[in-house]
Amino acid sequence: MNNMLHLPPIPTSILGLSNIEIEDAAMDSSGDFIIKVKSIDNTIKCKKCGDVTSPHGYNRRIRLRHLPVFGHKTYIETAPARGICNKCDNHPTTTESSDWYDAGSSYTKAYEKHVILSLINSTISDVSMKEDIGYKAVEAIVDRNIESEVNWDGISEIGLLGIDEISLKKGYKDFITLITSRSEKGTRIICLIKCHTSVILGQLSGNNISYTVPPHRQLKSHICN
Repeated sequence: MNNMLHLPPIPTSILGLSNIEIEDAAMDSSGDFIIKVKSIDNTIKCKKCGDVTSPHGYNRRIRLRHLPVFGHKTYIETAPARGICNKCDNHPTTTESSDWYDAGSSYTKAYEKHVILSLINSTISDVSMKEDIGYKAVEAIVDRNIESEVNWDGISEIGLLGIDEISLKKGYKDFITLITSRSEKGTRIICLIKCHTSVILGQLSGNNISYTVPPHRQLKSHICN
């Protein structure tokens, strides 16, 4: 890392990522944190047969935008390990996967959740400017997290219900609905889905799920266009 200000060791807990070890942490000339990590889970299962593979080097390093640390943009760098299967024909290789990012994404799952929550009472343009990422990048994050239906299994009570309709394109009736549960512990995303508020309320009633609405506000006014 050239032109980097290397930082003293930092605890892995500050990143909130599982099964990783921090190799290096530095601040670049732009004031961004660049944190190199490696996986401590060496088990890679073959994508074909499911058996554990043998070590077979590493893929190229990738850089992922993560939640800010101390107010600074933060990027995670890692080189996913590869494994080779000695049982399958042609000995296919498999790249390790992690539960904190999706293959092909430029962001950690925690950062994508942060972006989605930032859409509450905001527009895609607002979030794009605030986070200093492209408009299409925010759209891509939204697209990756849209679900076809709400999975109400295991949910008996929501608490303070948040339903926010977010316009995807200015001047068009193209929107998504963000359903959240809000408590003193923070805001939890339940689902991001394309449907009307009335449909969600009907499903809540049909599944006997209890909830409350923000005080002094009608639910219909709790919709962001």
